[in-house]
Amino acid sequence: MMTDPRSPLHLLEPGALLGGALFGSLIDQVSRGDRLPPGTRLGPFRVEDELGRGGMGVVYRAERDDGEYRQAVAIKSLSSSGSAQGLELFRRERQVLAELRHPHIARLLDGGHHADGRLWFAMELIDGQPIDAHAHAAALPVAARLALMRQVIDAVAFAHQRLLIHRDIKPGNVLVDADGSVKLLDFGIAALVGDVAAARAYSPAWASPEQRADEEVGPASDQFQLGLLLDAVLRTDAAAELRDNATLVRATAVIGETGLAGHAAGINSARTVEPARWIAMPSSRRAELVAIVARATARAADTRYGSVAELGAEIDRWLGLRPVAAYSGGIAYTTRCGVRRHPVIATIAATTVIAVAALVAGFNLRVSQERDLARVAAARAEREAATARAINRFLNEDLLAAADPYGANLKDAPIGDIIERAVPRVADRLGSQPAVAGEVYRTLGDMLGNLGRTQPARATLDRAVELLTQAHGPLDARVVEARILRAGIEEFAADYTTYERMLGAIRKQLDGIDPQDRRVIEVDRRLAWAAFELGAYDRAELAYRDLLARSAGNPVVTEVDLATMHGGLSLVLLRLRRYPEAHASAHAGLAIRTRELGPDDPGTLQSQLHVANALVGLERLEEAIPVYRRLVEAAYQRFGPMHTESVVLAHELGAALVRSAHPDEAILHLERAVAGKVEAMGQDAGSTTNSLAWLGLAYVRAGRLGDAEAAFARARAFKPATDFDRRAYVSLLRNIGELRLAQGRPADALVRCRQGAAIAKADLEPSHPLRVGVEACIGVALATSGHAAEGREMLAGLRGPLGAAGSQTSEWAAKAAAILDEGRLE
Repeated sequence: MMTDPRSPLHLLEPGALLGGALFGSLIDQVSRGDRLPPGTRLGPFRVEDELGRGGMGVVYRAERDDGEYRQAVAIKSLSSSGSAQGLELFRRERQVLAELRHPHIARLLDGGHHADGRLWFAMELIDGQPIDAHAHAAALPVAARLALMRQVIDAVAFAHQRLLIHRDIKPGNVLVDADGSVKLLDFGIAALVGDVAAARAYSPAWASPEQRADEEVGPASDQFQLGLLLDAVLRTDAAAELRDNATLVRATAVIGETGLAGHAAGINSARTVEPARWIAMPSSRRAELVAIVARATARAADTRYGSVAELGAEIDRWLGLRPVAAYSGGIAYTTRCGVRRHPVIATIAATTVIAVAALVAGFNLRVSQERDLARVAAARAEREAATARAINRFLNEDLLAAADPYGANLKDAPIGDIIERAVPRVADRLGSQPAVAGEVYRTLGDMLGNLGRTQPARATLDRAVELLTQAHGPLDARVVEARILRAGIEEFAADYTTYERMLGAIRKQLDGIDPQDRRVIEVDRRLAWAAFELGAYDRAELAYRDLLARSAGNPVVTEVDLATMHGGLSLVLLRLRRYPEAHASAHAGLAIRTRELGPDDPGTLQSQLHVANALVGLERLEEAIPVYRRLVEAAYQRFGPMHTESVVLAHELGAALVRSAHPDEAILHLERAVAGKVEAMGQDAGSTTNSLAWLGLAYVRAGRLGDAEAAFARARAFKPATDFDRRAYVSLLRNIGELRLAQGRPADALVRCRQGAAIAKADLEPSHPLRVGVEACIGVALATSGHAAEGREMLAGLRGPLGAAGSQTSEWAAKAAAILDEGRLE
């Protein structure tokens, strides 16, 4: 018996206290404790006001006001009371969002730490309505509502292909912007939560049966929520009263008691599908949609559609007036579908018995064919469902289970170890499906390569190439992509000769294919870059210019592809010392990426690096160094100091600081660059030697001669193999010569610089700054070791080239001027 709400006894009813003013007041008091006040700075952003909060943090509206440009963003900040595990999960969520690039998934823009240690990240601020509210407010017809749902389904299917599950799909996380485009928010949050309290912080009204029962959750759970979302979108109202109880969810997140979360789920259980509240449509069409929603929201996960993509295909069949697989209507139903697809034919058939007979005969044949197609579709659907189940088991039992401290006992294991342990299980799960297994091997191999695990990456990608070739043939785009990734492992290992040879083998197989074909363009682009890495700059320039000419107006080449080509060409032109052209090409790439990707995208930052490099070549160091500093700070915040992007930027900034006479600051960045390159490529790689050469030079010019000696000693075993290596070696020898001169050992300096000069004369034109610098070293060493006349004569001949080389040889120009002036005084 229910009590009178006005009676004090009413508070004894189950759940009454949770809905009362006292409980709401308690929640507000607790939640205000970790709120960031307006005006708080998070990186380049200023907090304006709070937008909402959830199980892992608070979302604020913020404005970028660092003087570069203005931009409104949504910032998620982790609660200050978060556990160590919560902090790690938050970082993982940020990484997931950084890798999710889809037109209907909200884009990550930036991230970092607040001064008090809180983690935060900024995402694009979506100015829109929840999808069901938008459909209601705009009075959209059924087809338009289903078109919005297809955008959501495409976004979720995209994530499922990357082994990611959303787990919290509801109208509040699906917004429609002013252009009518859907944006899916909060992707990856629940999927990454591992502790019990956080796992219960889902939206109870939208949770799948397996979520509420704390059972294994996979792609089928997202499908269940998509079915509920489809029901909400089809309703005649915005269904606001059926959305998640934000107060209860916030209380769960703030207080953190699993008993409260369970009680909240009991009060606000999964919402009910109510077709009676849908917008008007023919009863037969409504019955088909009811069947689609019923199958997507089936209580047993294995009786739902085999995948989210299959749910999308089912909606496409409904829109196309074709038979819906979830609706059992027999031959009569298939016939009706045929009639409604071809109404004109049906009308003509009704005009005469003879025509009817003829059309019925033909129509029966068509029905038979469609029935056969339906059988084929059903068989395909079963295969897809089996594939989805196999992938789901691989994901949950082989890959993610390794990170479960109660399962494989690999708590805090590096992600690379987890992936390596999972690779052998692919054959067990997907051995009978080579196409699917090949795709999984390709994804895992690419991840291992990105993590620097070159040997397992090689083996995994070799297997991917083998299986994908078996499934699709050697010229298929998926096979070509896998082979490019495999070759890229050799590039990562700094074996540029093997990288170019493997790309050449791919290109040879593509001979005879249209040069404007996407596969050919992509292989040729990488071959151009390989030529650059091998120091064949003239060949690289020709390759890039040919690519740009072929790409003009080519529909398979994107604007971002063009930006990448301009960036590569700018680096080639820098090596050829054609700095104005390099600057123009770099600016062209930057303009495209800023327009297409936004100012904070990693690709845009890469284009800014190309512009900064060109500015250094133009001797505009005062303009380049601030750009380098911003890029380094952004890379450290986004990737950490040891990531490849951070290491490259640290080297460029350090070298520019050495050239601009700031050796102490240069040392900080060059030390990080050396450490990162040693970890990624090894002690003896040419790129590592190049950074060691600059670091040693910075030590010399800072007066830290002992540290310089140690830095140069680390590079003594280096054996140059490429043109780049040889230049790095000349730089190393010249800088050791400068150290020896600083130590008062000109004879030793002379030996080192003559070794470098011999290589430079064979490889570089007389005016090249590196050659001029090493020859100036010889002149200074001669002049200070008892061969004054010979040394002065040599330095006098170098005065012009030393002045033309600018900051690259300014130190040697000063030494030469001092010696020549001293000679005039004698």
